[in-house]
Order: sequence, then structure tokens, then C-alpha cells
Amino acid sequence: MPIEASPDEIRWTEADNALRAQAGGPHGLSSYATSTGQSVSTLRRWARVARAFPVAQRRRDLSFSHHEAVAGAERRGELLADAARNAWSVSALKNAVSLSAPAPSQSKAAVKTMSPAAIDNAIDYLQALDRLGQPVVARLSPRLELLADMAGDLAARCRSKGGAAS
Repeated sequence: MPIEASPDEIRWTEADNALRAQAGGPHGLSSYATSTGQSVSTLRRWARVARAFPVAQRRRDLSFSHHEAVAGAERRGELLADAARNAWSVSALKNAVSLSAPAPSQSKAAVKTMSPAAIDNAIDYLQALDRLGQPVVARLSPRLELLADMAGDLAARCRSKGGAAS
């Protein structure tokens, strides 16, 4: 009788595959999304978690969702240890993450940040407009135009430094 993989093992496998697909070139993740039936934004999110947690840093006593909740946190290892020690739910862990995040700076030089999920939503929106055949630039608000310019500049800097921009 074959041993079935747990839902978390399957999710980690998909996340690792998405990370490899993302590294495979500009259309790697899209192709992988088509072959799996998952959305590109979901696979992009899972790849971010896999990148944040190489195999040796993953905790088998916590779910993939626990890891996802802390993937962007500076103290992610400590937060996962606290979650395991205190048997925190994902929701409780998310609360701990928000409490441990540094307070936003009030200076004019403060950098505004967008969560990876917000960026994914913006990308999905632009792709939906493009599929509808609408001229994307004409439909964008000034903020999305600025976001597109900033993303283009960032992608160009990543390419010039040998990094991958996907």
C-alpha cells in the first residue's frame, strides 16, 4: 500500500517546483501554472515561501501556512519556534508577526511597501486588462502608472546586477 503525502508535503513540493520554474526564465512560472492548474499569483506566493525557507530550515512540526505567515518577517525563525512551543494557530502567528514588525517611519524618506500579495493582485489586474484587449496604460490610475515605472526600473537594476526579475 503506497504512502500518501500530506497536504503540507504536497504544498512544499509545489512551492519548490514553482521556485525552480520561476528561475527558469520569464515564462517558466506561467508555463508551470498552466500545467498544474494553479494561478500564477498562487505559485508566485508559494515560491516566495520556498525561497525564504530552504529545506533545512523548514519545520515539520508546523504547516506550510505557518511558514507562509512569517516568510517576510525578519525574525521568522524565532517566530516559528514560538509558534511551535506555544501551539499557535496560523492566525495567532500572523498577529505575532504584525506585533513584531517595526513601526513605520514617519519621515519623508520612508519607503512605502506593498505586500507580495498586493503586488500579485496588481499584476493579475494588469494581465486581466491586457486579456480584455483594453489599452492598459489608458486604463491605469496615476498610482499604477508610477508602480509600473518603478517596477520596470527595479527589474532593469536586477537584470544589470545579474539577478532574475520575474
